[in-house]
Amino acid sequence: MGYHANVEDITPERAELLLAHNYEENRRVREAYVEQLAEVMRQDRFVSENGQTIVVGDDDGILYDAQHRLMAMVRAQKTYRFIVAYIVDGKEKFKTIDANTPRKVADFISLPYKNQCAALAGPAAAIEWGHAPLISAMQGKWDTRSNIDRGLAVLFCEQNPERVLEYVKTGLRMRDAVSCGTVKAYSMFIEIVKYVDDFNVVDEFIEEFCRLTPTSETIAACKKTLVNAYMGKKVNPTVRWIVGTLLDAYFHYLNGDGSVMLNKQDRRFRYYSDKLEAKRQRTPA
Repeated sequence: MGYHANVEDITPERAELLLAHNYEENRRVREAYVEQLAEVMRQDRFVSENGQTIVVGDDDGILYDAQHRLMAMVRAQKTYRFIVAYIVDGKEKFKTIDANTPRKVADFISLPYKNQCAALAGPAAAIEWGHAPLISAMQGKWDTRSNIDRGLAVLFCEQNPERVLEYVKTGLRMRDAVSCGTVKAYSMFIEIVKYVDDFNVVDEFIEEFCRLTPTSETIAACKKTLVNAYMGKKVNPTVRWIVGTLLDAYFHYLNGDGSVMLNKQDRRFRYYSDKLEAKRQRTPA
């Protein structure tokens, strides 16, 4: 038979047997990706039944595709269900596996605003699944040594499509309310607050922010600060600065103190980084 496929439960032991016949021409193992994927599996966040296959030679038993997933399964000692595709003449057909133009995260995403969703997916995965402090996670760092792998960003978007799209669309509304900044900055602010804040009133904050004339003096000052940064160029309005300004405004809005002095970005990052670490400690691995 030239090609057939089965749905099979792959145990760590079966994964080891498959890896024992890993094709020598397979791409170099990305050790950081294996460990990141194993950690996601330990957290029971990995989803295998998404149509992605394991490719094995029907005539020679060689593993042609899925080495990273199988290595992570062995490391995490987890069993998953996959479609196992059996092919013949695998060494010849191997040249066609993933042989098209290299794809970016956005190319794997079937959502509206795919570029904006891709820009959020990596940092969001790093915030919720990784181990880096908040500012590093915002830059797509998994921990202090490595970046989050593209595969994890894609996985996060596949598992949380409605949430990612909601944050991006809301980020678009906020960006349009001030006509400056990037959607990534506003959607990342939403991701941070919604994930770590136990007393969440961010939806009310956003509705106020998107009004032409907010009733909150803090939010009015926040919008003015953002617009002035782009008009006067007194500061460099990076993603980090925008998020820090929003976090500072949200902190004062949450506490109801009416402050219009929004210059504590670094202090807010420390505050929310501490809250993120506390949440990670509470979340079972």
